[in-house]
Parts: sequence; C-alpha cells; structure tokens
Amino acid sequence: MRLALLSIVLLALPLNAQPADAPMVTIELVDGQLRQGPLVLTPRDFYERSGHPDLAERSERNLTRRRWFIGSGLAVAVVASVVGAVILGLTPNGEAPWCLSSVQRYNTCVDYIALYNHGGLGIIGGGVAIGAALAAIGLWHRPEVLSTFSLEELVDDYNSRLERP
Repeated sequence: MRLALLSIVLLALPLNAQPADAPMVTIELVDGQLRQGPLVLTPRDFYERSGHPDLAERSERNLTRRRWFIGSGLAVAVVASVVGAVILGLTPNGEAPWCLSSVQRYNTCVDYIALYNHGGLGIIGGGVAIGAALAAIGLWHRPEVLSTFSLEELVDDYNSRLERP
C-alpha cells in the first residue's frame, strides 16, 4: 500500500520541481546542451523560462516535424518491405501443372513469374529508398531555432536577469 501511494505521489510531481524558496540556479550551455545544475533542459523548457513562448512553440514544431519525417520514413520502408515480400511469396511456381500443359502456357507463366519478381523487388527497393530519403530529411531537419551564438546571448541575458534583485 505504501509503495502504491509513494508511486502516485512521485508521478504527480514534476520532474524538475524546485522548492519555492530554493535559490535560482543559472543556466549554462555545455556542449550544445542547456544545463541548470545537474538537470539537462529541453529547448522548450529554457525558452519558456526565459520568457520566449514563441521560440518554445517553434522548437516544439520543429521537433514534431523531425519526428514525423523519421517515423514516416521508417513506416514507408517497413510497409514496402512487407508488401514486396508478400508479392514475392505469391509468385506462381513454374512447375505448376497449368504451366506445363503447353509451350504457350509455359511462356505465359515465365512472363508472370518475371513480372511478380520484378514488381516485388521494385516495391521493396523503391519503398526502402523513399523511406530512407524521408528519414534522412528528418535527421537533417534540426529542431534548434537559434544559432549557438544567439542561444549563448539568450542564456547570458537570462542569467543576468537572475542576478538582478
């Protein structure tokens, strides 16, 4: 019972909660990460704390766009691979009795087999290529909305406002 109650209390607390009487800790930009003491801040958290909700919204929008590109790229590659594998699995067998009943039917079977094989492999190859391109666009699309220099200026401005009484 105590464990369940403790779990509920811990889930209700925000992860970066600070007591009201705690001194404000300055934020540092270390290796491209925003740190407030031992905590690593998301860009959205920092922009909201520094009084720039517009930048927080833009950062969140960029991050969402990036996730959608990567996720849709992976989905396209997986779906194309499954569909291509199903088509390859449904490829008719050239040894079927229908195919061996005459030369014309055998030639038709060979054409169908080639069509299935090329179609299945084409779907797999094209889907994986399109999926990889979408994922690459997502990885290329950075969620940062400010350059490192502008972010450093914003951090310095935020820290100087903390130091003023």
